[in-house]
Amino acid sequence: MRHLLLAATLLAHDWYPKECCSDHDCRPVSCTEVVEHEWQGHRFNSSRPSPDGKCHVCIYQPSGYPSPRYLCIFTPEGIS
Repeated sequence: MRHLLLAATLLAHDWYPKECCSDHDCRPVSCTEVVEHEWQGHRFNSSRPSPDGKCHVCIYQPSGYPSPRYLCIFTPEGIS
């Protein structure tokens, strides 16, 4: 059972583009929190279509930097 859960977790990140994350910077979020290109008050340049029909954000927090970099946002319809 543990191996199945691990495999499902790994597959969940297979579709994230390399320019958005390194398999740990992206995560699902509630689509009710996404308005066009914004999530929790943070603006992204554009949104990409989500292959799983859910919303996701990719945020990178470099060590030593005070604020994160908001890289990509995915929505079911991929608003441009």
